[in-house]
Amino acid sequence: MKQQQKDVFMTLLTGLGAALGLVAYFLCTYLFHKYETISALSIFGLAMIFRVIGYFIDQMLAKK
Repeated sequence: MKQQQKDVFMTLLTGLGAALGLVAYFLCTYLFHKYETISALSIFGLAMIFRVIGYFIDQMLAKK
């Protein structure tokens, strides 16, 4: 992959993780009415998890 494609790929995965973190925050806050402290942790954590997954996918594609 070219560097620009890698950057776009990592940005999209990070954004997807942040979006899933927002969904997890709203589910925990509004449906269960607890776990308010999970907000920043879920958003940041899921974004970083998806970024790490993207890094490993990028490394696997680079070996080909």
